[in-house]
Amino acid sequence: RAFAGTPAGPGRRPMQPLPTAIAMASTFRHSVADLSAGVGAASDVVGDVETGGGERDLAERGEELAASLNALRFDGISSDGSVVITVDGRQRPMDVRLAPEAAELEDLGAHVREAYESAAEASAAEMTSRLQELFAAHFKEEAHRASPG
Repeated sequence: RAFAGTPAGPGRRPMQPLPTAIAMASTFRHSVADLSAGVGAASDVVGDVETGGGERDLAERGEELAASLNALRFDGISSDGSVVITVDGRQRPMDVRLAPEAAELEDLGAHVREAYESAAEASAAEMTSRLQELFAAHFKEEAHRASPG
C-alpha cells in the first residue's frame, strides 16, 4: 500500500495510506464547506466533485501520483559505505547492495537499517512535496470553481 510518508523522530505518527489520506482530505474539505456555506451549498460542491466538474478529480490525481512514485528510486548508504539500499517513491525496498566487507560486520543489521532510513527519508520528503502540490492544486481549483463569476 502507498503511504503518504513515514515521518522520522520520536512521537511522530505514521502518515495514512495514500488513498486514505486523499479520502480524509476530501471529507475534511466537505465538512468545512458544510460549516461555512450551509449544507445545501456543500451538497452542490460534493455533486460537482463527484462528476469531476469538467476537471480530473482528486482520486484520479492520487492514482497518477501513486504511479509516478512507483517509478522513483532513492538510494541510502550506510555511514561506512558497506550497505546501499534503494527504495521507491513509496519507501518500499527495491534493491540491497552489500560490499564484500559487509559480511564481516558484527552489526550488519544496524548498517542496513541506517541505509534504509536514509533512503526512506529522502523518498518520504519527495512524496510529501508531491502530495502538498497535489492538494494545493486541487483546493485552488475547487476555490476557483466555487467562487462567484
